[in-house]
Amino acid sequence: SFTKDMLVMDCVYAPARTKLLLDAEMAGAHTVGGIEMFIGQAAKQIELWSQRDINPNHIREIISQRTHNTETP
Repeated sequence: SFTKDMLVMDCVYAPARTKLLLDAEMAGAHTVGGIEMFIGQAAKQIELWSQRDINPNHIREIISQRTHNTETP
């Protein structure tokens, strides 16, 4: 069972909001989906390799365009 003081993470990309995350959200828990984890990893990798900061929203836009995913992760 989930509680409001929990953080629940799911590595699955699609659907963006899995049953696990939906159940956790309904119980008031904080959630992080697979797309958000992917975006965070990608941004950090680009920063480390290029020594440049990148706006995670740019990565999010590219994912949305390429997957036609209009749902906000």
